[in-house]
Amino acid sequence: MVKVSLVQQFVEFIEQAPNQSLRAVSARILAKCRLVTGAEAGTIFIVRRQGRRRWLEAVSVQNDTITAHDAAFVIPVDETSIAGYVAVTGQTLFIDDAYRIGDDRPYRFNPSFDRQSGFHTSSILCFALVSLPGRIIGVVQLINRREPGCPVARPFLPDHEAMIAPVNHIVGRAIERADAMERIAAQNLALRERNRELRLERLRVERLVGNKPVWISTFHRWRERTLDGLKEDLIEVVRLEPGDDPALRLAQLLRLEQLAHALGDHLSRHLP
Repeated sequence: MVKVSLVQQFVEFIEQAPNQSLRAVSARILAKCRLVTGAEAGTIFIVRRQGRRRWLEAVSVQNDTITAHDAAFVIPVDETSIAGYVAVTGQTLFIDDAYRIGDDRPYRFNPSFDRQSGFHTSSILCFALVSLPGRIIGVVQLINRREPGCPVARPFLPDHEAMIAPVNHIVGRAIERADAMERIAAQNLALRERNRELRLERLRVERLVGNKPVWISTFHRWRERTLDGLKEDLIEVVRLEPGDDPALRLAQLLRLEQLAHALGDHLSRHLP
């Protein structure tokens, strides 16, 4: 009954504010995870990919003791760090003392944040976020379980994992959806900007052709740009000499119109 109630709580909690940004959704989910486990601090990481390279990007950082900023920092997806190990293996980690991890473990705690901030990390609960097909899309790292009246951080318990496990796919799906919506919005913004540039270029060419007695002699601008770029065209224009056939000029202008349409088709096919 407790698990069902917690699932309902998470669903209602997430749906209270639909269509939020990735960072907003992650912040709400992290706050809820900390609430149900008593964690003093925590971080949500998202798995990023480029080719074969993978890394974890922090999208929400919270701490009740010190001011925590959502500064952009990344961790390689490998077994040398706690969060990286969880992203590789999917295994949930319970660490009672971050500074006393056994030598038989491949991962280590990085104390640089503690040294810079004055914070002290003791206990850690770190688990993977999964999508419905079971793919690992992120990692939640909770730090220092606090109990009322106890001055020191307490270890996290297996019961905490049991409480969160039933809602893991709900949380993972919500974060994955928010991330996908942000990427689509960014692509749409890039598309609108490319279309705006194309319209400006076309107006420039139309003014050039309409205001001067010119005709198009060559059209040779189909040069590849970078991944998010487009194909470019370079139009070379020359003055129409007296006595040149007007029909030739008309044919060239019609050809220009055809090339402009071809360029538009090309852009629509090659935008990411």
